[in-house]
Amino acid sequence: MDACRTTTFLEYREKVDILAYGLKKIGIKKGGRIGVLGKNSIEYFLIYGAAAALGAIIVPVNSRLTQNEIGFNLNDCECKLVFAGKEYSQVVQDLKESLPSWFGRQGHGQRVIWKGLTLKVEG
Repeated sequence: MDACRTTTFLEYREKVDILAYGLKKIGIKKGGRIGVLGKNSIEYFLIYGAAAALGAIIVPVNSRLTQNEIGFNLNDCECKLVFAGKEYSQVVQDLKESLPSWFGRQGHGQRVIWKGLTLKVEG
């Protein structure tokens, strides 16, 4: 997954629990959809674990799609939150206004960029 980084099951569980708490706090509920646009990494795995803990649904987005296709997929699936790897952050930012299902259209927008093992929420 990530050739240079490792994590133990205990560390993984602790990070998943923290992320799941944060997702719940911003309104992600059972059945809520979370878009993920990024390369395989420990962070991707953490997002999957946190979503599973909440009963949320992960919508993996193919990074080879065009910006319009990415927007269509996120909107069609009614994603409430989008996690994007650093290299895809601009694509997600450019799509923000065209995603009516996204919290951003209601003034609660969350764009999440992952870097290393730290997840930073940007509003």
